Amino acid sequence: MLMLNMLHPLLVKPSAALLMLVLLAPAVAHATEHSGITVHPHAGVATSGNIKGFGQDTGFGLGVGYQFSNKWAVEFVRQQASSTLKTSGKPNIDIDSWHLDALYHLPSNDVFVPYVSTGLGAIDYAVEGAADDDSNVYNIAVGLKHALGAFTDLRAEVRSFRSLDSVYAGTVTSLGFQHRFGSPAPTLKAAAAASTPIDDDQDGVPNALDLCPNTAVNTLVDDTGCVPDRDKDGVPDSIDNCPATTNRRARIDSQGCYVMQSEQVAASEVFYFDTDSFAPRAAHNEKLRRLQEFINNNPTSEVAVTGHADNRGDADYNMKLSRNRAELIAASLLQRVELEASRLTLHSYGETQPAQQDTDPKGHAANRRVTVSVGATKRSIALK
Repeated sequence: MLMLNMLHPLLVKPSAALLMLVLLAPAVAHATEHSGITVHPHAGVATSGNIKGFGQDTGFGLGVGYQFSNKWAVEFVRQQASSTLKTSGKPNIDIDSWHLDALYHLPSNDVFVPYVSTGLGAIDYAVEGAADDDSNVYNIAVGLKHALGAFTDLRAEVRSFRSLDSVYAGTVTSLGFQHRFGSPAPTLKAAAAASTPIDDDQDGVPNALDLCPNTAVNTLVDDTGCVPDRDKDGVPDSIDNCPATTNRRARIDSQGCYVMQSEQVAASEVFYFDTDSFAPRAAHNEKLRRLQEFINNNPTSEVAVTGHADNRGDADYNMKLSRNRAELIAASLLQRVELEASRLTLHSYGETQPAQQDTDPKGHAANRRVTVSVGATKRSIALK
C-alpha cells in the first residue's frame, strides 16, 4: 500500500507534458551508456503531497554523478523548491533537499533510454509561521533520456519522496539536460562501418588486402596475406634453414639452402736439383708460392711429395738423395701453409722412376727432381 501511495503522484499532468517534450525532441541514435562524469541541471514542479492546502510551484536542481560503462550510474542531487498556500497565493513553504541515488538504465531501442532510480537523502522544509523542520527521506523515480548529441541528453524524470517517519511525502517532476564528460559513444552508423570485412581463406587478412588469397587454414601469414619469406627464395620462413640465401642465380633446395656441387681440382709442380745435391734453387720460390695459393683456396687439399735421382752413382745413395730432396721441398711447403700431417704423404724412389731416358746430360737433369701433386674436392654453389 505504501508503494502505491508513492507511485500515485507520478500520474499528475506535469509528468505527461514532460514525457511528450522528450518524445517530440529531434532524434539522435543513442548507443549503450558509456562511462564518464555527468552533470544534470534541471527544473520542474514540486508537489507537497500530504500537507493539506499547498499547491504546486517551480523548483530547480543540479545533479553530479558518474556513469559506469555498464547500465549503472550514481548521482548526487541538490534541489530547491517552494510551494504556495492555495488560499492566499503567498509563499508559505520552502523545500531544500539533497539525495544520493543509484540509477539503472533499462533495455532501449537506441533512441530512448528509460531508467529507474532510488536513493536516500534529507529534506529541510520551512513553513511560514512555524519552526523549520527536516527529515531523512528515501525516494523512487522513473525517467527517460533522449540523445541530442554524442555527449548530451534531454532528460525527464518523476521522483517521489517520503520521509522515514512518514511526516512528509512529495513529488518532483523535472525536465533538464544531462551532459557527460568522456569519449563519445559510437553511433549506429559507425558501428555499421566497422562490420567485419570478408576473409575467405580465414588468415586474418581481408580479401581486399590479401595478395595470397588461398593460404591454408592455420598458416602463419604476413600483413599481405602471404606466408613470410624474408629472403625471397621461395621457401617459407617457418621451414627455411638458411634464411639469408640472396643469390638469385643459385639453385635452392627444399630447406631454403643453396644446392652445392662438388668437383675435383688439382695442381702440380716439379722442382729440379743440381747433380748430387738437394740444395734449393731460386726458381723453387715461385713454384712454392703457387702451391701455397692453391692449398689456401682449397682447404681439403691432399699433398703427395715424391723425390727422384738420376742413375749415376750407387743406387742406395741415390735413394737417400731422393729422400733428402723430397724432405726439403715438403719442409719448405709446410713453412708456408697449415697442413695436417695426415694430408701429406712423402715418397722417395731414387733412380727407379726416371722421367726421361737416363743416358745423357739432358736426361740426367730431367730426372734430378721432386714432384708435388695436390688434389682437392671443391664445393661450389650450383647455378640455375
